[in-house]
Amino acid sequence: MEYKNEFRKIDSEAKAYFLGFFHADGNLHYSAKAYSSASKIKLSIKDEELLKRFEEEFPYFKFSYTKDSYKWKAVTKISYKCLLRSYNKELFKDLLNLNVKEDFPDVIPKHLRYHFIRGLIDGDGSFSISSKQNNKLYYTMDLSIANKYLIDKFIKWLPSNINPTFQKDGKIFRIRIRRRNDLINLIDYLYTNANWYLQRKYDKAQEIRKYYLAPNKSGELLENPEADNQQPSSGSAKSTEKVQRLDGEQHKQ
Repeated sequence: MEYKNEFRKIDSEAKAYFLGFFHADGNLHYSAKAYSSASKIKLSIKDEELLKRFEEEFPYFKFSYTKDSYKWKAVTKISYKCLLRSYNKELFKDLLNLNVKEDFPDVIPKHLRYHFIRGLIDGDGSFSISSKQNNKLYYTMDLSIANKYLIDKFIKWLPSNINPTFQKDGKIFRIRIRRRNDLINLIDYLYTNANWYLQRKYDKAQEIRKYYLAPNKSGELLENPEADNQQPSSGSAKSTEKVQRLDGEQHKQ
């Protein structure tokens, strides 16, 4: 199918989510010698269903399988991947004009911004266990990005009932959400009325939500004991600060 400048206007959940995901895992490559422009996303085989769905939604991209080789202890290893790619020059220009991988697009309508954020987290974020104490699990959401402007917009666009911490580690900026209520609010924000997401991260997020909303034997709800202790260990070059929010915007369902 021919590309008809669809990405010159971000007007759907699918486009907003794709753009967020492309910010995280996408790549734009131009070869002056070959006069070719490539827009592509390469993922692990386990996430192939998402790329296949992208191809179905945006058929000017083509899905395929590929493999990478690398050396490990003098042994050549093979890693199998799935690839979504387009050589369309107009698509390349449109994604480049959206400042993909360079700056954050301000062209996303307010009611679609949480789809972009979900795409960004699906690409570069993670839900994981931060600690285990007294047979209780405590979770965190981490998002690491090298683009400070993108992090600033991410924080600004979060609703006011979600309070992240910000951490700088060299050239990498990290957003971390660890408090129980913040995590529940984040999960509800990301997935309410959502149709596009990476299934394994959705499943993990719902597992966390279910765990935190279930009272323990004493009838108390769990709170993350590390939530108020965000400082890095001694000797770390990292700096940590709580985010001072100027405004918070709730998305309307």
